[in-house]
Amino acid sequence: MDSATLQITRKELSSYYSNLGTIFRNAFFLVLFGALTIYQLTRVVAQYGSTAQVITASLDVLLALAAIFPVNMAGGISVMAFPVERDQKTLEYLLSLPLSNRQIFLGKFLAAAIAGIAGMALMYLVVFGFITLNYHVSLADVLSDEAVSIMALAICPTLVIMLILLTIIVSSHISARETYIVNIFSVFVLMGMNIAVATLNIDRLEFNAGLAVLLVPAVLALYVIGTRTFNRESLIKNL
Repeated sequence: MDSATLQITRKELSSYYSNLGTIFRNAFFLVLFGALTIYQLTRVVAQYGSTAQVITASLDVLLALAAIFPVNMAGGISVMAFPVERDQKTLEYLLSLPLSNRQIFLGKFLAAAIAGIAGMALMYLVVFGFITLNYHVSLADVLSDEAVSIMALAICPTLVIMLILLTIIVSSHISARETYIVNIFSVFVLMGMNIAVATLNIDRLEFNAGLAVLLVPAVLALYVIGTRTFNRESLIKNL
């Protein structure tokens, strides 16, 4: 990783989180989606009991709901990656620097990815902390379920990264900021798929393993598309 790319990443993160409004908004959504996830979990536990099996089966569905928070947290950077630069009249300066298209794109992506993974870590801390304190089910007990392990450690992080790539690609070609809706819609689709798995009695492990395998090449494909289609000349023409 070269220093120019890392400098863009640091600049994006420091600019985004220097705004107190951003911090308060992210804190609000952390509480909101954490509370929603925990509320749904407590309803299931109240009906079926607080065994590790019940909790892991619930998490296999609910972690997709919890993933909306890191998607939202990263979306503040990924959706605004280039529109904000246009508004602040700094995009032309950025594109005039002796940087390659790949360095600019990768710097923007890494900033959003770091924000997204950090948001996911915070959400996991809230959800798994609640489970440990209230149901005396340890993190090891939860992750011993292979389907949940794949969901928590593979599917959700990969999904967040995939959506970040997608929105940065879109924001680099159009000026509209409403692309964040794609992120939210995609997470709800995933949550609906998991609910369908639970309802139709499809094997959770096979479903999650298959989905994880599909997401990896999707991320790689989007990365290649993003780095190869990003064009500074086109952005300058749209200033």
